[in-house]
Amino acid sequence: MDSDIKDYSMRKTVKYSYVLMFFILVSLVNPARGQLDPELKKWIKIGSMHHYYSARGAEWGSNPSTGLFDGFRWPANYSNQDNFCIIRTWLVCRDFMDENNTFWNYKSAFMGGMEPGSSVPIEHKMVAQFDPPDVYVDDQLSSSVNTGIDAIDPSLPCDRKVVNTVNTPIGVTMTRNVYANSQQYHDNYFIIEFILENTGNTDADDEIELPDQMVKELYLGWLDHYANREAAWYVRGEHAWGKYMWVTQRGENYANYITGDSNADSMRCTWAWLGQVSSLDYDNIGGPLLQGYGRLTNAQHIGMIYLHADNGPDDSSDNPDLPVMGWNGNDTHPASASNGRDVNGMRTLWEMFAGIRLPENGQYGGYDHMDERGVSYPEDLADAGGASALAGFGPYTLEPGEKVRIVVAEGISGINRQLCEEIGRNWNVQSGNYILPGGSTTSSRNDYKNAWVYTGKDSILQTFSRARKCFENGYIIPQPPNPPENFTVRGMGNRIRLSWEDPRQGYAADFAGFNIYRAVEKQDTVYQKIFSCTMPDSVHTFDDITAIRGFSYYYYITAFNDGSNNDGTLNPKGPLESSRFYTTTVLPAALKRPPGETLEEIRIVPNPYNITMRSHQYGTQEDRDKIMFLNIPGECTIQIFTERGDLIRTLYHDDGTGDETWNSVTSRRQVVVSGIYIAHIETPDGQSIFKKFIIIR
Repeated sequence: MDSDIKDYSMRKTVKYSYVLMFFILVSLVNPARGQLDPELKKWIKIGSMHHYYSARGAEWGSNPSTGLFDGFRWPANYSNQDNFCIIRTWLVCRDFMDENNTFWNYKSAFMGGMEPGSSVPIEHKMVAQFDPPDVYVDDQLSSSVNTGIDAIDPSLPCDRKVVNTVNTPIGVTMTRNVYANSQQYHDNYFIIEFILENTGNTDADDEIELPDQMVKELYLGWLDHYANREAAWYVRGEHAWGKYMWVTQRGENYANYITGDSNADSMRCTWAWLGQVSSLDYDNIGGPLLQGYGRLTNAQHIGMIYLHADNGPDDSSDNPDLPVMGWNGNDTHPASASNGRDVNGMRTLWEMFAGIRLPENGQYGGYDHMDERGVSYPEDLADAGGASALAGFGPYTLEPGEKVRIVVAEGISGINRQLCEEIGRNWNVQSGNYILPGGSTTSSRNDYKNAWVYTGKDSILQTFSRARKCFENGYIIPQPPNPPENFTVRGMGNRIRLSWEDPRQGYAADFAGFNIYRAVEKQDTVYQKIFSCTMPDSVHTFDDITAIRGFSYYYYITAFNDGSNNDGTLNPKGPLESSRFYTTTVLPAALKRPPGETLEEIRIVPNPYNITMRSHQYGTQEDRDKIMFLNIPGECTIQIFTERGDLIRTLYHDDGTGDETWNSVTSRRQVVVSGIYIAHIETPDGQSIFKKFIIIR
């Protein structure tokens, strides 16, 4: 490891000695080189898009808690905004002689997807440019962005980098370098660099199994499949597997653009979005939530731009004719090729990535601009899997030790959450007079909704453009100040106190100040700016005296500059602000008062609790069923009984404050019913009191 790259576990030893012990134990089980657990994941959660990368070289968006769709969360500050299903990735070549002297006309190596792959992970690490802040709420660690970091490298051109290396059965070692930024105009895409090297190593040890093997006519290819988790719950017609995801592409005449044709496509790219479900009797573009007020659950446009592909191992200039692009109409693939034994299946795979099996119509679509088809979903795409984006890079012939480089960027964009709520609500109430994106009006609620959703096409193309600028500039973009070194939130009797420190590296001359944002009741909502300070009057503490007792509050702090380092070349001009995700608290903060002096002071609020009055109690979000015990002793046990004497919950209060909350749920996780309840509060020295309260549901 370079001298300027510091091991992250060692950096944290001073504060967390157990972290060092953990990394020592991990290193004993998984040495620096050698086969790793193929299911090891590294999540990047520093910007508006959150995604993970798997050690095996390809990802399957499966979450054991929620089912399919885990990854490409955007906007990541809202729940259930995952848009990733699966990416199946292969290497396939011709005329291959394996280590057992068996000749194969076609031979593939499968990184994986839903099915197990044949890749052998030997490296999977995440490097950060700087230590992420320590975030605390009432002395409890309250952040998630610092998980999975293996090293700190101040020389990184970006905020995070994931390095993933796998060996394969064909002796080609694939390394993925993933670059991620948290800067506000570049935080919704990742740049991925693929290095394909003929090492001859087919397994996890250092022995070279194929030292003299030439890899002939090699293709790297994948099927990239997207779908939205929330829309899958609410849009019928088998969308749970991504059906009705439309895939379009641009770049069939990109080579003409390079030579000066201004009418040709300026980018090689593909993107996907939710199309119309033919079996539904309403217009489902954008996934309006019929079970609520119409909020659009799936206005995202997601896809990939192809930034660079070497002409060959001896020519690192970009090949404008790559990749071979298309869409796989039924999310099917030559599955038999995934086991590396079926010659016919592997031939089909090679021909698919070579473009031989990409007719203009049929299961494999060529350069079909699906975004220009209109509203009718192609009926030939009848499989439950929907459509996948297809890309093939090659053919490359690699002598031992030779390598090639391919670079892409994957991102997501669309209208923001506030517009999703506003447009969905207007569409749902059918007001009859709708303002279109350009300012004109229409009486058609569907035309109105869809016009706004389809602006996502412009947004994703803008995202691709910014990714390309970042790549062409050597991954260097204007950066905001680093976030504070730490951020502490503490509930007090009549205020919530927030404090922070400057980062370890200090601030540059363009540093301008700090902003603090707050949300009430839940994280999954809009945050409002409640405080700002600027140089030279910058401070490091703030008391939120507007907080109301009984409500939960969430905060984040950002540092911002004066914009003098941002001339507008790579993104819009103006000040740049550190990412909210570095400091957002994941635990609620609340006002806490000193303990009561006598048991007679204890109050239960609200009493009675009435479900119809939620909005006048503790809100309608996470705290909607909250009941509070106020002025209680700093240490006590609260037992809650039904009117007939059944014990349904015991709360152990020991934080020294006069407040305790109960979410109206029994010890068996059942929400309580209407009735009279009795609370028995007892101190460690045996003093006790009974209090009655009423719940009306």
